[in-house]
Amino acid sequence: MEKVAVIVPFYNSEPYFERCLDSLVDQDYENYEIYLIDDRGPDGSLEIARRYREKYPGLIRIIQNEANIGQGRSRMKAVRETDAAYVMFVDSDDYVSKDYIRRYMAANDKGYDMIIGSFIRDDGKRLRPFSISDSDYTLLLYSVACCKAFRRAFLLENGIDFSDSRKGEDIYFSLACFACRPRYRVISYIGYYYRANPTSTTKSMNYENNFEKIVAEMFQKFRERFRPQALPKDMQRKIEYAYVANMVNALVVYNRGCGPARMREKRAGFIEDLRRNYPDYLRNRDMRLLRPPTVSRRIRTGVGAFYWCSRLRLDGLLFFLVSIL
Repeated sequence: MEKVAVIVPFYNSEPYFERCLDSLVDQDYENYEIYLIDDRGPDGSLEIARRYREKYPGLIRIIQNEANIGQGRSRMKAVRETDAAYVMFVDSDDYVSKDYIRRYMAANDKGYDMIIGSFIRDDGKRLRPFSISDSDYTLLLYSVACCKAFRRAFLLENGIDFSDSRKGEDIYFSLACFACRPRYRVISYIGYYYRANPTSTTKSMNYENNFEKIVAEMFQKFRERFRPQALPKDMQRKIEYAYVANMVNALVVYNRGCGPARMREKRAGFIEDLRRNYPDYLRNRDMRLLRPPTVSRRIRTGVGAFYWCSRLRLDGLLFFLVSIL
């Protein structure tokens, strides 16, 4: 039975932390440990963590950061410290089913580098399942570190890490995993409950955060570190698609209503970066509307709309409409 480390960074997690921990200490898998990483929040989360460690001393370990370093870097501290064969990341405001670890490990019949499952969205009123497809695009566009199990040696031997950004750091992590060509398995199991927290970093973002610049910087770091131009053409096409998908999402979701002048500046930066790093993007057949079928309808619609508007020289109008909504 492989040893598993469940890694949970926490920062201002007090309202939801106990439910998260209750779900983790009640797992029906025997060989696992829980790492709680204190990222120096000012609330009472650390006291909750200490109380659970006292109650479950052989199961829970606490790592205290000297300063606030963000979720991604906190996760990697625990990855480097544990001796577990596999690591799983859980956000401190989420929770999991009792059989969560066991079901992932039961699917690990071939020593996979990654095992990928789906999640249930909990908005406090209802539960909505979100299922993923079995596709290489899942590695790129299902860019969450949670709902997955990672072979620890795969991460460390390939130097896979999170970006230094406090927002969207999972995007870089997912790109890095994809570039290292993991042996992976997508499972139909749904046992992770993602809590739609209105005070989370993602939910609090708007056009003033300039998330499109953060995405561009993460892709630039990825290109410098992993040299995707040396990868097979098929993989390069998928990375190009992922760049457009993430940038369109950043401009549409987080910049809605930012105003025409601000959007013109943001769009200009996007197009300049796109043409410089992916000059043949209009030849990417995967960007056409309704392709590829293994990508979610929302992403396909956004990328397809941008692709055809670009071919018709109407992308400026597309983003203008977003800016005034």
